[in-house]
Amino acid sequence: MNVAEMARVMMDWKLRTDSFDAFEHDLSALITTMTKKFPDATSDEIQRALEIAPPRWPKLPELPRAEPIHVAMINNNSFRLFRSPLEGPDFPWFVPDDLCKCFGLSKELSWHFMDDLPRDGKYKRDVRTIVTANCPVTIAPNYIALKVLGAMEQIGEIDKIAVNDYARAVAEISPEKMTEGLPFGSEAFFDWMKKALSREGGDDASNVLNPMLALLEAAEKYGEAIHEDGEYCFRITMPE
Repeated sequence: MNVAEMARVMMDWKLRTDSFDAFEHDLSALITTMTKKFPDATSDEIQRALEIAPPRWPKLPELPRAEPIHVAMINNNSFRLFRSPLEGPDFPWFVPDDLCKCFGLSKELSWHFMDDLPRDGKYKRDVRTIVTANCPVTIAPNYIALKVLGAMEQIGEIDKIAVNDYARAVAEISPEKMTEGLPFGSEAFFDWMKKALSREGGDDASNVLNPMLALLEAAEKYGEAIHEDGEYCFRITMPE
């Protein structure tokens, strides 16, 4: 791997501001670009390039280290899910590059998505760079995956069942693992889920209209939690 060439690409990357927050997110965009241009680069090689390319970028060990809490298979490709880096209840975060591969997005759309996501004013604060045992990766929250898949379905880039495939991948994580040990069907479990869903909505109007929140309310009020043979569900009996 040509570390000098990698450093040259990094040197061309201009910081727009000196604030730490923007610095961190420009690094997310940089790592995305580097892994696209140099797909076989290891963490050590990227680190060496970071060290010789001004401005001074953070060392990879200074970035959060994490491993997936689950790896699903979608269309014969690995789809990694990570615990949210944010405080409080939140659904697993995904790897945008995995999303592109798993759902067969065209090269043009894949590159546009991966290149713009960390720098887009609307979403860049919701994107993080972490370091796994193998390499740095960009991760993003659940709601971005749903928005991207919905948009790709509307323009005919993916099948209508794609969102279901994504939902099944997330659902493969047990409720206890997702909520970090809360008993399935407990009051604390419902509280965690409702807070996570409310975070997805973004505003009170969205939350009121969220059908999943209404379903959770019904499950908590009228449902029986069932866990059999590794399957989790609620049997809801509405009053007459």
